[in-house]
Amino acid sequence: MTECPAENTLAELARGGLDRDAAQVVERHIDGCRACAELVGVLARLLHEPDSQLSTSPTEKGAPSFLPRGARVGRFVVDAFLGAGGMGVVYRAVDPRLDRPVALKLLRSELSGDEARARLLREAQAMARLSHPNVIVVYEVGTFGGQTFVAMELVTGQTLRDWLRAAKRPWRAVLDRFVQAGRGLAAAHAAGIVHRDFKPANVLLAADARVRVLDFGLARAGAEAPALDASSPSPTPSSLAGEITASGALVGTPAYMAPEQRGGRRADERSDQYSFCVSLHEGLYGERPGNAPPPTGDAPAWLRRAIARGLAREPSDRYPSMEALLAALAGPPRRWWLGGAAAALLLVAAAAPAFVARPPACPDDAGLTGVWDASRREALHRKFLATGSPQAEAGFQAAAQSLDAYARAWALRRTAACAGLRPGASDPRVACLEQRRRDLDTVIGQAMGIDAANVGRAAFLTNAIPRLDLCDRPTGPVADAAASLQQPVEIARTQWVLAGVLENLGRTSEAMAQYRQVLDTARRLRYAPLEAGVLKDIGTLQTEIGDLTGARQTFLAAVAAAEDAGDEVTKAVVWTRLAHMVGYEQGRLAEGLQFCRYAEAALARAETLRGPRPIERGNLAQTEAAMYMRGLDYEAAGRLFAIAVAAADAIVDASPGKAGVYQNYGVFLANQHRLDDADRMYRKALALYAESVSELYPDVAMLWNNIADLETQKGDLDAAYAAAQKSVALREKVLPAESLPLALSYYNLAEVSIRRGDDAAAAPYLDRAIAIIRKRQGDKSPYLGYAYTTLGRRQVSAGKATEAAATLEQALAIREANPTPPELLAETRLALAQALWAARKDPRARALAEAAARGFAEGKDEKGAGEARAWMRDHR
Repeated sequence: MTECPAENTLAELARGGLDRDAAQVVERHIDGCRACAELVGVLARLLHEPDSQLSTSPTEKGAPSFLPRGARVGRFVVDAFLGAGGMGVVYRAVDPRLDRPVALKLLRSELSGDEARARLLREAQAMARLSHPNVIVVYEVGTFGGQTFVAMELVTGQTLRDWLRAAKRPWRAVLDRFVQAGRGLAAAHAAGIVHRDFKPANVLLAADARVRVLDFGLARAGAEAPALDASSPSPTPSSLAGEITASGALVGTPAYMAPEQRGGRRADERSDQYSFCVSLHEGLYGERPGNAPPPTGDAPAWLRRAIARGLAREPSDRYPSMEALLAALAGPPRRWWLGGAAAALLLVAAAAPAFVARPPACPDDAGLTGVWDASRREALHRKFLATGSPQAEAGFQAAAQSLDAYARAWALRRTAACAGLRPGASDPRVACLEQRRRDLDTVIGQAMGIDAANVGRAAFLTNAIPRLDLCDRPTGPVADAAASLQQPVEIARTQWVLAGVLENLGRTSEAMAQYRQVLDTARRLRYAPLEAGVLKDIGTLQTEIGDLTGARQTFLAAVAAAEDAGDEVTKAVVWTRLAHMVGYEQGRLAEGLQFCRYAEAALARAETLRGPRPIERGNLAQTEAAMYMRGLDYEAAGRLFAIAVAAADAIVDASPGKAGVYQNYGVFLANQHRLDDADRMYRKALALYAESVSELYPDVAMLWNNIADLETQKGDLDAAYAAAQKSVALREKVLPAESLPLALSYYNLAEVSIRRGDDAAAAPYLDRAIAIIRKRQGDKSPYLGYAYTTLGRRQVSAGKATEAAATLEQALAIREANPTPPELLAETRLALAQALWAARKDPRARALAEAAARGFAEGKDEKGAGEARAWMRDHR
């Protein structure tokens, strides 16, 4: 059976765009293929008789014909016709709500029967269940004029089949594209989905060389697939698991089918493996496998052997999974060769600690003598004091306590790694700890040049050193480098650590320049593991300085480099950071959650290879929880925070990151009025900060702010006042006078003072907070919603009702313009109602108070709801 031409080829024939020879080949095919002949006729009418077909009015069957530009399908606005296939018509469209282009696929009106609609719906369901960089993303499924439509990711590029036919491709390039597609198939199988029609025409190759598998319209749930959730937007939630064709019917493209599929037997994941290997064989050798002699070419023998196993006639003789096949396609271990850049890189050695190839140091060695000992501590102290900063002493104490904690943890790990090690023997854990010792030396040496502007950030110094727990199972740029690259990579890695020190000291422009230098080195060496890690840090720094467009591009480049390096951990970290930037900071929840799914897939692969990754898993869960909190979906946030806390519990080392998980979960619990649980989380966080850094670590002051808020909710205003004072005192020790975090501590202290009845004490702190917030973030900062609400209440109490009403109108406008918990909106509305009534008996006050009562009830603030209802009873 001859394979049908691609839909784009048929469209070109209809347009008259094929050359003479190609047109004759396609015309001979459609002479004997009724389906293709009908499709060419439809396309010809569309392209050459637009007035007769471009209508959005329903046909007699109730399904719309081809759509003109500007037509609306649900909320999507059609922009242009892209192509058509045996089942669907595809348009480019715009999603005005999210301001993004989409590909919009509708069932052709000629095929409006129940079976065709169910098949397209099943394609959408299958694709929507997948979240992977190599699977096309489905955004929405719906109906329009009796048709089912699917809105999905719009990819600019070509099919893999067209790419293969356009030119002779090097075997490595072909293999790279197919391995990406294989990862998409593997993700589908992990979700219990069998594609059943994999072929090059069903793989899109984007302009950035990333591939996506699409057209899961013939997919069905595997034997172990869970039932679809009843909340599916589909009118038939179980259709993915159901059968469409009659028993024994042939589904798929015969030229790529597995033998069991051609025989009418049930297809499973190994059937997709067979189709994949047929396609890969065709891509490498220009023809599908058959009875001809084995192919020849430049592809290595190990690759031919891997494909041959995937083409075994019996499914049991193939690889047990796509993952196993992909591992075989990786071939012999990759080696990284030292190119002509080596000589240039070695020039950097003069500016970096020398790399000494020597046996690992163990018990007879001097440990951290000369790195962090009494004399080095005193020297660092003098350097801090020499800056003349009022925060110098506090900054040094914060730095010293953090360095002490790191040194203790290093010594414990080194002792454990050296225990029982024979003289002269080596252990990769000890070698890794020696790297950390050199890193610590680098960090302290850089801190010797600290200036007055940065002493308040000294507690962050140890953040620049890679985590000690990574030495338990050493991997990374140096551990994984070939012997010829060990020395130049170690030198570059030292420069990378220096960049991290500069970043943590707030010297962002110097840090960026240093990162770029290391990136250039990694690329000259063609050493992907180092390139991926540096790009990850550059993207993070770009996020911190507000270059979100640049950060996005850098993060995506980091994913590509990590893919080349086979570094799933770095991929997971990068996708998580991208999710936080997009989903939390920019409020684009759907896109952020998609990035979380990519991170989840990478993390699952990393854990399969190297065991649990509690830190990365906790960070991912926490990131996703924060997004749901911003979207006010507290139920989803709670489930994810539970995962994050379980991951933190599994981490042995004390660290500020672990403390941060408990702290953030405490904030969530406090918002849910689970005050005792929140208090336990806050106390655990305090203990971890004390063990791993110092009380001058910036997040500790934030924690005392949270404790002040918790004590206020519990009704212990004295304890709240003491906690708020603690936060102010810590931040005043190490932060500049006009820093935003200090403003937030001032606000909290003012708020607690007012609640204690001490308006006079509150006034200067509130004024300072508002001035700093306006200067740092402008007049529409969400923080002003808090400050103006508090100020307005004070003005009402002082008898300045008209002035209070103006202040509270500003507060309400800010809070309504931002995602705000209902009880906080209610707080502002009730205060404004009281001000308007006191100023001029404004009837709007009643509506505001009623809305406040509803908001308090929604936020489970019974005390607030009772106050609002009581005020309404007294002010009719």
